[in-house]
Amino acid sequence: MNITGDGASIDNRREHVRVAVRQTLTYDYYDEAGQKLGVGIGATVNVSEDGLMLTTDKYLQSGMQVLIEIVSHLYVFMATAVVAHSAEIGDTLYQVGVHYTDIIQGDWSLIDPSRQAGTLPGGSQNHGT
Repeated sequence: MNITGDGASIDNRREHVRVAVRQTLTYDYYDEAGQKLGVGIGATVNVSEDGLMLTTDKYLQSGMQVLIEIVSHLYVFMATAVVAHSAEIGDTLYQVGVHYTDIIQGDWSLIDPSRQAGTLPGGSQNHGT
């Protein structure tokens, strides 16, 4: 598979649109038995309804489970996910793709490009109030 600079596949057959978003995140990572192996910090490259790509200084092995948390002044997002792929892109820098297994809190409606301008999550119209 060919990967572009923003982490998008040139041969993109994804069901959901990915949106380039740079946001700091933290994650816990676990072995197959569910034992916590450690904690990491990273940054999103892009997000979609079913997963995200991040950069981090830790190599996360395919199949590894992670708990991702993103907290900003606009939203809180927390999800469990499984590592789909991981590749070294620099000295101690890795690009990791994960697929959500359960979204615990939040969603990506605030950055969904398919929503009309002026529409808040849930379909409410924003009339400047």
